[in-house]
Amino acid sequence: MSRTIIPRLLDIIDACNGIERTVSTVTSDQFKDDWTLGRAVERGIEIISEASRHIPDELKALHPDVPWKQIAGIGNILRHDYQSINGQIIWDTVQRDLGPLRAAVMDLIARQGLRVPGIWRTRLPPEAFEPLDPEDQAILEGEGTDEIGIWIGLPKDRDKSE
Repeated sequence: MSRTIIPRLLDIIDACNGIERTVSTVTSDQFKDDWTLGRAVERGIEIISEASRHIPDELKALHPDVPWKQIAGIGNILRHDYQSINGQIIWDTVQRDLGPLRAAVMDLIARQGLRVPGIWRTRLPPEAFEPLDPEDQAILEGEGTDEIGIWIGLPKDRDKSE
C-alpha cells in the first residue's frame, strides 16, 4: 500500500469515530431537529466520501461488501443536491454503515502489516488495540515514529497468523 493512502484511511476512521461520538447520545428525532448536529454529521460523511475516492480499486476489491461507489457518490449529493437530503436517511446510514466501514478500513491497514497510529491521531478508544510487545516499545522510543503518529498497538481484530 502506498504510504500516501494511509492518511486517507485514517481520515475515514477519524470521521467514523467523530460521527459516532456526535450521535451517541441523541435520538433520531433529536438528530433530525438539530441543524448544527445534522451539518456536522454531513461534513463527516463528506470527508469519508472524499477520502474513499483516493483508495485504489485493488484495495477496495478486498472488501466488496462495502458500497464504495455509493460512499464516493454521497459526497456529491451532500455538496450539490443538499436540498434533497433526508435526515432519516443520514441517521439510518450512520447507524447501519459506519461500524462496518471502519472495520473494513482498519483491515486494509492491517493487511499490509501496518500498525494503526496512536489515539491522538485517530482518536480510537484504547480498547481497540492490543498492547505493544516490549520489542516494539523499544523501537517506539527510537525510530518508531513517523509523520503520521505514534504506533501504539495492533487492531484487536487483526489475524495474527497473517
